[in-house]
Amino acid sequence: MGDFTLPSGFRCAGMPVGIKASGLPDLGLLFSGLPADWAAVFTQNALKAHCVDQGSALLATGQPLQALLVNSGNANCANGPAAPAYTQAALSELTNLLKIPAEAALTASTGIIGQAMPSQKVLDALPELVSRLEAGTAQDFAQAIMTTDKFSKLSRRQLSGASMLGWAKGAGMIHPNMATMLCFIVTDLVAPANLQALLQSAVDKSFNAISVDGDTSTNDMVILLANGASGQEIAEEDFQAVLDTLCLELAEMIVLDGEGAERIFAITVTGANSQLEAKAIARGISRSLLVKTAVSGGDPNWGRILAAAGQYGPLDFACAKLSVAGILVLDCGQTASSIELARLSQIMKASERLELCLDLGLGGTGSFTAYGCDLNEAYVRFNAHYST
Repeated sequence: MGDFTLPSGFRCAGMPVGIKASGLPDLGLLFSGLPADWAAVFTQNALKAHCVDQGSALLATGQPLQALLVNSGNANCANGPAAPAYTQAALSELTNLLKIPAEAALTASTGIIGQAMPSQKVLDALPELVSRLEAGTAQDFAQAIMTTDKFSKLSRRQLSGASMLGWAKGAGMIHPNMATMLCFIVTDLVAPANLQALLQSAVDKSFNAISVDGDTSTNDMVILLANGASGQEIAEEDFQAVLDTLCLELAEMIVLDGEGAERIFAITVTGANSQLEAKAIARGISRSLLVKTAVSGGDPNWGRILAAAGQYGPLDFACAKLSVAGILVLDCGQTASSIELARLSQIMKASERLELCLDLGLGGTGSFTAYGCDLNEAYVRFNAHYST
């Protein structure tokens, strides 16, 4: 297990309170003793959980943040007036226990949509949850935010006199337009002036570049807190580089944990007329069911990749080049031999990660990399009975 020591000034805790029938941890708390500058990116789904609306409204005020109360097992979404009522009661009790301003805390939720939140169980547990902050670990918090995840997702970067730590959860309903995914990042660095823009840039290259099943959730959010407790300040470009690598590592963990997934793939599109064009094509390929099932079966059916690409942008067969796992299957109209495809099939079946590279050959400089995973029978079996 890696070193997941929290940045200075931060504490966290997790515990089971009975939201999940399994009895596993389902309530987590992340706390900064110092008011923290923060940035956030929220789901673009038209059906938003109340915690998303609350977070968006608070972000707009510019108020510092100190606490995040996160539950798993229930999305607290599409359940009428119960959602805001729970949020108000939980935040009132939590901020009172922590002795922080009422506007310095947020809630986040993940789980089944449309079911009533067992609010009293959460409220009754808050005193003990707060008491656990003294001895709580990053792993405690990671386990409390998991739903269908097979493993906890943490990433840490050590800097000169400071650090950055991130948690993510997500395995299914993943196709963020920031899918069910949450991410929380904390650092004791002094916050750069353009914190929101830096987070948005990192999200666009990571969480907004992954797809498991093409579905965007109602609760997605990425939140970054910088409390400055270390007193260290680094250049914006250096902050961006650290944040980019941390977010990408967490995003790839989500894809790797796709419900039933056995292998992941990265699709890099180059030679496009613009980055937006490259992004649309790469993301389209990453969510193609036919591409995902071919990856699952180790089937070198590269025509599916081209067909998916052609749905989302310009494609000229005579100019395009496509390689899969390092094997050139299309070179400006020339296609790979049956011998090469047989070798490719063996490579695909033996690989846990595949690199797909599509050069559109249009003469442009637009490029983008998206990430996806295979889709197999296990995903269907799991999601056919998710709520039962």
